[in-house]
Amino acid sequence: MGAAASAAASHNESPRSATPGQPAASAAGALPLAVPAFSVWGANTNVGKTLVSVGLAHAAAALEVPLAYVKPVQTGFPSDSDARLVALACGGVAEPGQHAAVAAQEAAQPLGSSSGSGSSSSSGAGGYAAPRCSTLFAWRHAVSPHLAVHLEGRAVDDEDLVVATGRHMAAAAEQLQQQAAAAAVAAGGSSSGSGGSSSGASRALLLMETAGGVTSPAPSGRLTCDVLRPLRLPAVLVGDPRLGGIAATLSAYDSLVARGWDVEAVVLVGQAQSYAAGGPQVALDNADFIRAHLAGPAASLHRLGAPPPEVVAVPACGPAPEGHDVRRDGLDPALAAWLAAARPDFVRLLEALQRRHAARLARLAAAAAQAEAQLWWPFTQHAGLTPGGAATLIDSRCGDTWMTVAAPAAAPAAAAASATTAPTTALTPLYDGSCSWWTQAATTELQPELARAVGAAAGRYLHVLFPEVAHEPALAAAGALLGPGGPGAGWAQRVFYSDDGSTAIEVALKMAFRKFLADRGELLGLHGDDSSHHLGATTTTTTTTTSSSSSSSSSSSSSSSSSSTPGIGGGGELLVLGLQGAYHGDTLGAQDCVAPSVFNGRLQAPWYRGRGLFLEPPYVGLSQGRWQLQEPPAWLLRHHPGPLPSWGSLDELMGSSGSSSSSGSSSSGSSSSGSSSSGSSQLHAAYTSYIESAIDEFEAGLKAAAEAAAATATANGTAATAAAAAPAPATAAPGRLAACIMEPLLQGAGGMLLIEPGFQRALAQVARSRRLPLILDEVFTGLLRAGHTSAAAALGITPDIACYGKLLTGGAAPLAVTLASREVFQAFAGPSKLFALLHGHSYTAYPIGAAAAAAAVRLLTDPATNPNLCAPGRAGCGGKSPACIVPCGRLLPLFDEKGLVGRLSHHPLVSRVVALGTVLAVEVRQQPVADPPASASSSSTPAPGSPAAAAAAAAAAPGTMPVPRYGSVSSAAVVRRLRADHGIYARPLGSVVYLMLPPTAPRERADWLAGCLAAALDACLAEARAGAGAGGGGGGGAEEGVVV
Repeated sequence: MGAAASAAASHNESPRSATPGQPAASAAGALPLAVPAFSVWGANTNVGKTLVSVGLAHAAAALEVPLAYVKPVQTGFPSDSDARLVALACGGVAEPGQHAAVAAQEAAQPLGSSSGSGSSSSSGAGGYAAPRCSTLFAWRHAVSPHLAVHLEGRAVDDEDLVVATGRHMAAAAEQLQQQAAAAAVAAGGSSSGSGGSSSGASRALLLMETAGGVTSPAPSGRLTCDVLRPLRLPAVLVGDPRLGGIAATLSAYDSLVARGWDVEAVVLVGQAQSYAAGGPQVALDNADFIRAHLAGPAASLHRLGAPPPEVVAVPACGPAPEGHDVRRDGLDPALAAWLAAARPDFVRLLEALQRRHAARLARLAAAAAQAEAQLWWPFTQHAGLTPGGAATLIDSRCGDTWMTVAAPAAAPAAAAASATTAPTTALTPLYDGSCSWWTQAATTELQPELARAVGAAAGRYLHVLFPEVAHEPALAAAGALLGPGGPGAGWAQRVFYSDDGSTAIEVALKMAFRKFLADRGELLGLHGDDSSHHLGATTTTTTTTTSSSSSSSSSSSSSSSSSSTPGIGGGGELLVLGLQGAYHGDTLGAQDCVAPSVFNGRLQAPWYRGRGLFLEPPYVGLSQGRWQLQEPPAWLLRHHPGPLPSWGSLDELMGSSGSSSSSGSSSSGSSSSGSSSSGSSQLHAAYTSYIESAIDEFEAGLKAAAEAAAATATANGTAATAAAAAPAPATAAPGRLAACIMEPLLQGAGGMLLIEPGFQRALAQVARSRRLPLILDEVFTGLLRAGHTSAAAALGITPDIACYGKLLTGGAAPLAVTLASREVFQAFAGPSKLFALLHGHSYTAYPIGAAAAAAAVRLLTDPATNPNLCAPGRAGCGGKSPACIVPCGRLLPLFDEKGLVGRLSHHPLVSRVVALGTVLAVEVRQQPVADPPASASSSSTPAPGSPAAAAAAAAAAPGTMPVPRYGSVSSAAVVRRLRADHGIYARPLGSVVYLMLPPTAPRERADWLAGCLAAALDACLAEARAGAGAGGGGGGGAEEGVVV
């Protein structure tokens, strides 16, 4: 012990050897599930928590059940050592960790005896090993851990505590599995493998005892139940038997449940007495009351079908004799007598815990098959799934990491498939690399706060309807969105709540079309009761234009079949001005306002009609260390004189308006987006010329189509008139562009495509000059996902309408909002309710979602809760010009474009990189750049990562590509490497692999993700090179042609 203590004292112990930035749960590793493992909690201090650990350990030793015990945090050490007491009771060995050994050395006190006669079996006939009882972190002062740190120093941060405890538990579980297997063989049985649930490992026991009460401070000062939450072991709660103990116990129970802990047993040590005034002594019924309360018909609904906790009462333990020193004398007589008397109770408790563990394993084992039989997953081809291996079973989430139920990645496939060998299943951490479809905002530290906001709203309201109703969560969320620091600050006046991003877009379209009509006076004289005058009165089918000024890849016809019924005010069908590669949701209206794609094809949306003009935007990406236009559209090469610019940094690309506030004018369009003001003005002129000419030709085509349709209708009508003396039909009105809609900066579902910012500025300027209401779809990009509270602010654009979702609630609940200007709101004023916005759903602005939004927006936009938010005086903000004097709504750079990200842009398998805000994406080449395919891409090739490019890859006939020098590589292969080698769960978008992190995550997390992605690409490259001469080795193919 002295040598260990000396070694530990020589430096500040760092038990965590994980890569910097790696989440604690990920660094802690997997915990084998074969061994029953439980955490022991107290409803308060001095309720007998250690006595319960001692009693369980004593019972396990009596039954020769393999046992390990760990105490992560101990104060009053070494005179007070719970691990030593447990070791004495079970014949085990007390082992201090390095940090705890330092406390013992500083106290100049011996640790004392670590085993004694209290156990009935310290070494059984079957080779029963002495249990290991460990103390990891300890301080001398017998006070709360946070105070002990204040008094003594030797602080331990939360991540180090979790990693050290998790790794210790995993190692102990592995040892217990081996002991159980050896004991089974020695007993004449057969082991079913190293960790199958049918082996003797299910009889083992692993205990982790916490310090103090459930909500007592950890060494960092955060609550223990929050700090240890990444481990989430099933809990044994030691209740309070005293007067007032029912309230303390149930409060502790609720505190654990609210944070996602499963409480499997409640144990009360002793039965206190109460006295009625002037009456007889009355025994308290704490255990009976708690048992009845937790077993009530509705009390276990939160357990999702699992039985209520066991509630066990054990006798009280008498005090130790005066002068007894456990370090010198071992177990005191009172404790030894109590262990003997309480052994039957603890044996029953131990057996109950083992049964519950077996039931838990059975539920988990059946879950995957149940999911495959009952669930219909989105974006999934069920016919291609491997039975029994399709589902990733998630046991829990903590911050940005899942705990999944899985076999270790290194387990051989043959062993996993063997009928005689059961693979070890484990709780395996997986980093959520897609932020669960781009929704997650909270770290481990902030998740409890979001959960508390949701729980408080559920308890207070559950749900209330919303028309002409106000409630505090809806008002708080609206205030956060519209007020200072919110995405609507300075331009939006109203918040309309809906359920998801696609519905928010539907609402935005209705708003924009109404404003378009109101601006032109086309609502005057209407009373809102003529059903023949509606926005869809014509059936014009419109996609994109064909002209000498537009790219050949954006060609289509505007064939019309116009109705004889005019639209409102005599106009034709209202159409949108949008972009190719866009995605605005899966509802019918949202699908119609984008160009054809895999999302709205005939198989998905037979009703689809592209209702608008969809321009071909220029995309940029980081290639060879510079931001460059990716396969520039043919129209840009025609409209732009001379060579196209490139940019040395993202800030240079974004231009000077990248730091503008959201109140900036959308008509500016003159901010520098090139390497010089001259280059910027040339690009802006090219963009404007293309947009204007495309619109003009599109509208001319609409007019010509309407006239042709009217001529046909007139000819048909003339014949009908001669036969029936009916009047000829009116001339059909041409369709017209009535709104501009775009995703600012980044097209997510299109393939993480970064649109050159100057193009969107020019488009917004043209839309404003033509009085087209501007809709910005910020469902994905908004609220810091793309690095700014509002991507519109990053562009210097002021919209009329903007939509937010995903990060809006931090991932806690489904909710979306459509923000609108005062002018948009006023367009719905009218003489009757029929002029109002007749849209809504049963759960509009439901309090749970609104409370989550209010909390999430605050934590994202407040520098006190978001360490990455640019704020005056914060490290990293000084490089901005001009420097911020107030929070600017911008994230500090998370990904180092001059470091890891820049090196990724030179990787042989990477054609482009996008690193924006919290998003890192790479497009994967099927062939390394050193050996490109024979058919080089031309300027008419679909944009990289776009649905058109994916469809072209899928449609390519086999055998058309030359035999490559290297084996081909797919994005799916990179994703598999990320999961198998680095514990990162990602989903590809066609040929694109993307990763992201919560906006509040440590900045080191971005470096860790970039490093893991680089390592996965390196591994795929090495595999491809090794596959040379073997026909290419596989991975590329049809899987690249679908959005996964």
